[in-house]
Amino acid sequence: MIVKRLASVAGVLIVIFVALCVIAVYRHDTLPAKIFSKFTRTQTTQTAAVFDSGETGEPTATNAAGQTDAAMTKPQQTTAAQTTDAASTSTAQTTDAASTTTAPTTNNTTTNNTTSVPATTVPATTTVPATTKAPATTKVPATTKAPATTKAPATTKAPATTAPPTTAAPQTTAAPAPEPSDEITYPIRYQDDGLSITIEKQWYLGTCCYVAHIRMSDYTRLKTGLAYDSYGSWDLPSSFAASHNCLLTVNGDYAEGDEKGVLRRGVIYSNRSYVPDAVYSQKSGRFSDANGKALSELATMGYTDSFGFGAPTLVRNGVCVYGRKDGGKKTQRTMIGTTGVPGELYIVVTEGRYTDGESPGLQYYEAGDLMESLGCDYAIALDGGGSSSMVWNGHVLNRNIKQEVTSFVYLTRAN
Repeated sequence: MIVKRLASVAGVLIVIFVALCVIAVYRHDTLPAKIFSKFTRTQTTQTAAVFDSGETGEPTATNAAGQTDAAMTKPQQTTAAQTTDAASTSTAQTTDAASTTTAPTTNNTTTNNTTSVPATTVPATTTVPATTKAPATTKVPATTKAPATTKAPATTKAPATTAPPTTAAPQTTAAPAPEPSDEITYPIRYQDDGLSITIEKQWYLGTCCYVAHIRMSDYTRLKTGLAYDSYGSWDLPSSFAASHNCLLTVNGDYAEGDEKGVLRRGVIYSNRSYVPDAVYSQKSGRFSDANGKALSELATMGYTDSFGFGAPTLVRNGVCVYGRKDGGKKTQRTMIGTTGVPGELYIVVTEGRYTDGESPGLQYYEAGDLMESLGCDYAIALDGGGSSSMVWNGHVLNRNIKQEVTSFVYLTRAN
């Protein structure tokens, strides 16, 4: 019986060796000799366990590539002391210890406090039957760490990385306004093929005024815009100028804030029947009185932009028409006017309320007198006070710069 048993074992060994050689040739590996030398040192009880497990007829779990779980894991390296301890344990414990070095894939296999081991090839002789459970006392040494270059098996998915939720910034929140630039040298001069701008710093009735004289042959360069390109939103002129890559930007009217209708680049927002103060045409370059016409009619006449602050006209037919008794208080002002020549405009922003330490500001009739003195044939006031601001090429020129507004008048860069 012993001779037959040994003969059977020898036969199994030969079959396993041949199978391993075939696997090694398939994987272009040189492991057969190493595996055989390791196998011959394996205890007889291990051989019997492997032989018995081969007779169960239970298939080994494979991944999508056809590799077994054992072929996807790497045996854990142990110290000499750990090898001695493993040799002194029972056959079942030795088998279970080997099972903790592989990543079990069956539901009934459990490990306690095990450290994940690098995934590489394990000899086929160390494959443990799926029904074998690791005892609670079997632990992988805590000092065993997976090297940084270890890659997870193909069937193992990396945990999804949860990105923090992106919170959209409220439209009313704007970046801090930059301080006025003291490096600007006046007059500022700019010219390209379709636009000429000169900005002077002048004093009028003890108030500092930033006077922009504009000449355009390309009438589309003057535009009006909405904060965040949305009706009823708010933004700083400096922020709007940066986001729209503007050359020159000033605050607009307050029609959006008063829920009046506006015409912006040919599009009517809100009340189509609203009658604005003035209109501009990008086709003709004319800036003129709306003459009591509603936005819907003005749009059909070719006008593209409206201005509706609501203050009375400052200059008409070259004369200031604002009464001195209705001049309002001294404060910051923003004005826009035309000489009557298509494409020629004056845009003026003043200091006020002594924000610069010197300027009291202007009343309406004083603002009208200033626009008349510049040679304007027609001029109106835009939103003023804390809203007044002028930004040139990214530089804020005036001191009052930290109040958000709903609309803007601006000049674009050349295409």
